[in-house]
Amino acid sequence: MIPLDTLKQQHQEIDELINVLSLLIPDEKARKSHIVEGLLKDLAKKVGDHLALEDDTLYKELLVHPDPELQRTARNFLSGSHELRRLFTDYVQHACKP
Repeated sequence: MIPLDTLKQQHQEIDELINVLSLLIPDEKARKSHIVEGLLKDLAKKVGDHLALEDDTLYKELLVHPDPELQRTARNFLSGSHELRRLFTDYVQHACKP
């Protein structure tokens, strides 16, 4: 079963972190701080956990669905989530560097 409540809770936590970071990142001093670096790492972990949960539940179920169109859509989203994870990891590694 797909844990929709868990996915929704993760969305809310990710959204809150993004809102806070969007206020801090424009300020160069704040952006280079250990606090913002920690928040970015927290965000990266939450996004990674969320994408992994989607992969292991939502997409896993859709990939074996009898409807080939649903399977194709799930493969496309799964491919996109892998690319998103890669890009986001790269971003976090470089975000707080001078």
